[in-house]
Amino acid sequence: MCLSQSSVDKTGFVQKEMRLALQQAELRPSSQVYIIPLSLDGCPVTSALERLHVLDLGVPEASYRLLYAIGNATGDGAEASRDAHDALTTTVKSYRRQLSGLGDIVEPKDYSKRILGRWLGPRKYATFYADGRWGVQRNEDSPTEIDGRRWRIEGNKLLLTFQDVPGVTHESTITSFRTKQFLTEDNGHKKTYDWAP
Repeated sequence: MCLSQSSVDKTGFVQKEMRLALQQAELRPSSQVYIIPLSLDGCPVTSALERLHVLDLGVPEASYRLLYAIGNATGDGAEASRDAHDALTTTVKSYRRQLSGLGDIVEPKDYSKRILGRWLGPRKYATFYADGRWGVQRNEDSPTEIDGRRWRIEGNKLLLTFQDVPGVTHESTITSFRTKQFLTEDNGHKKTYDWAP
């Protein structure tokens, strides 16, 4: 089971698959290994997986540890060439380098602090202020339109209100949050916001 910051925070099918795998593991004797969780980016482990040993693919010799775990789980001596180990290590390092450009992982308890400032979203900038107001800019040179807009975060939910639609709050789930980018999803629609100071 491969885990990343975006997968452990994601709502929907990923969570369903994780629960199904854990249910299947419960049907087996505790001595039998059924799930080998792999952390691709050093992400925090969900409470459901805390009792399992999570293999961090960023640690030295991770590919050997993975093959050893598979060998123990299957009862076979799993082996791979040095080239296969090197390829896995290179892929994981490349993935982590790509993520490091997005900044550090932000914990849900810090979302309200880290969202403050200007972000480039789909087709416009969104600016979040500490007093709970938020606004949009259509382009770099246009003024920020606030017009009674309010924002707040509850858990991993970003809640936005608009003055022109009284009493209606738009709710999005924050599926991933790093210091330079956060992702939201609502009703299957995904949006990416990049830090734009």
